[in-house]
Amino acid sequence: MRIEYFAGCVKEVCKEVTIPVPAACEQLSKFRIDRISAEPNAFLFNAEYSSSTLKYTWTFGDGTGAIGPDAKHKYDRPAVILFA
Repeated sequence: MRIEYFAGCVKEVCKEVTIPVPAACEQLSKFRIDRISAEPNAFLFNAEYSSSTLKYTWTFGDGTGAIGPDAKHKYDRPAVILFA
C-alpha cells in the first residue's frame, strides 16, 4: 500500500497475505445438469456440494440466471449446454 500525504511525503507498507485453499476444493466444483423430460428445453442445475457459507450464482447464457445451490431453467429454444 502506498499513501502520498503531500508532494514528496510518502508512506509505504507491505505485508504478505496467505489465503488457504479450502480442504474440499475439488468437491466444491461438482455440478450436475439434468434435462427435464416432461418439459422441452428445461433443465435442472444442481450443486452436488451445498453449504450455507457459499454463494451459488447460475448464469444460463440467455441473459437470465438464478441464485442458490439448485436452479431450474427453461430455454426459449433448444439449448447447447457448454461447460467452462
